[in-house]
Amino acid sequence: MVVELNAKDFIRWLFHAPILKRMKPLQLSEAVGVSRRLLTMAASQPDPTPLRQLATDIMTSTVRFNATPVASGAECEQFFEDFAPYLLGHDLEAIKELLKHEGSEALSVAVNPGAIEYRAQQVVPSAPMLVNGPRTRTKLPSDDISERICTALDALKASKCTRPAACVSELLKESPLLTRTSSTVNHVLSREKRFRGHTGWLGQKWPYFYWKSLDPANTSRTVADPEWPERFAFTKCDC
Repeated sequence: MVVELNAKDFIRWLFHAPILKRMKPLQLSEAVGVSRRLLTMAASQPDPTPLRQLATDIMTSTVRFNATPVASGAECEQFFEDFAPYLLGHDLEAIKELLKHEGSEALSVAVNPGAIEYRAQQVVPSAPMLVNGPRTRTKLPSDDISERICTALDALKASKCTRPAACVSELLKESPLLTRTSSTVNHVLSREKRFRGHTGWLGQKWPYFYWKSLDPANTSRTVADPEWPERFAFTKCDC
């Protein structure tokens, strides 16, 4: 099924969706240091729960996203033997039995190896929260603003707009992405020129997210659904 989208409406949504920021590798020592500072501060607060919860979330993120190799079963057992007094209340013997039945291959895989992550600064329905891409030798931008500008230009060109860069400049001035002084035609064209050379560009994801935002029913559709879009067509711009 071909889904028609109004180019300008799509770009207005695109320019108002939360910015995705490229994440630095999460360093264990840095996360531990911040968490310990928060726990120290929590001890003097009337309600220590918020700071303690933040420290816990930071350490949980470190476990999930740090690229340190996963420990082997033998390493886990040695850890439990060395630090059992810190882990009172846990059935460590039962955990050791579970470890014996885990395949060694699954335990040797690093967490999120060789990937670049872009993450949103806030949650908005039907907008992407996380985008993964391959690492490249070329340094990738710190955010996805240039990607959105290129996506907008492509949508306008597909709609047969005769002045795509000028139109993108005007729509940028209505949005929070850039300041008005940075939303000029020259700036738009400069960003496009710098960004087009990046490999692994994931800009084609945006029409799908926009389509999902148009109707709550679209969020539950799958590729097998007859109404799943095979491609998107942008309607002619009115500028």
